[in-house]
Amino acid sequence: MKVVTIASLKGGVGKTTIAVNLAMHLSTRGLKTLAIDIDANNNMTDYFLRDIDPEVIEKANVFHVLTRKASLSDCVHPSHFNLDILPATVALNRLSAETNGNPSGLLSFGPSLRKTDYEWIIIDSPPYAGPELRAALWASDLVISPVAPVRWIFQGTLFLQEELKASEEVTGKASDVLLVPSMVGSGKTEIENLDALRELYPITTTAITRTAAVRNATEKGIPLKENSKPWELFESLTEEIING
Repeated sequence: MKVVTIASLKGGVGKTTIAVNLAMHLSTRGLKTLAIDIDANNNMTDYFLRDIDPEVIEKANVFHVLTRKASLSDCVHPSHFNLDILPATVALNRLSAETNGNPSGLLSFGPSLRKTDYEWIIIDSPPYAGPELRAALWASDLVISPVAPVRWIFQGTLFLQEELKASEEVTGKASDVLLVPSMVGSGKTEIENLDALRELYPITTTAITRTAAVRNATEKGIPLKENSKPWELFESLTEEIING
């Protein structure tokens, strides 16, 4: 099993887009995959479970798992994308008040994932430092951070680095980290502008370009057209991640 968190403390860099497509590409390879939404904005949930009654999701989601009010197995939903989903709702905004400084539910999250038979678990985390992100980082083997050629991306990556160091102090283990150029133009200049980040972490060879097809697919909850250029980019990224 490999637990992967998609994390960025800078919004608008394609975090959910990468999480969704990575999970789907792993699943299409026949790998048993669980996608977890641990962001109160619940964009991943809306993508995979938009046809499910919201009341059903309200009764079984990641908030109940993190507060130890329900088991992981009771909160996982199947999807028509041939992978399972642990969804989120806006109720996740209450997590900090609910845990009230007691991290036991957050610390038990990773071990509960390890008891399942999934081969890959992909977690979409929030764009801020809080108990949700910490639970995800504590559970992770690999952290993938999308980086775009936008202002403050270097500072956002530095803040994530601080969270990762704090996570290592808590768990006693360090997660591997990969940066993925995301929402970049098709030319080389924007990618080259991210080179300064190499002093922090390795950067993938695959870059996810900024296209209308990717944006529309994410907004409408539909998969990318197979063998299209965007589809091939996520296939390449998946291959890179699987092969380490």
